[in-house]
Amino acid sequence: MFVVGDNCAVNKRLAHLMGVPLVGCASHHLNLAVRRFLEPYEEDLEQVQTLVRRLRTITQASKLR
Repeated sequence: MFVVGDNCAVNKRLAHLMGVPLVGCASHHLNLAVRRFLEPYEEDLEQVQTLVRRLRTITQASKLR
């Protein structure tokens, strides 16, 4: 028997208390790894996101055509 769920502290503790392994969600592991990898670039990513939001306006989109 084992516990399947995301890797939150509650699920880890529950699996520990039950004495069974926790099979974490692979997509959650990937998401955590990508977030950790992108942390140093957070400020740059925010600037890019702001720029993209501005370019998505109808007026700006028409200028790009």
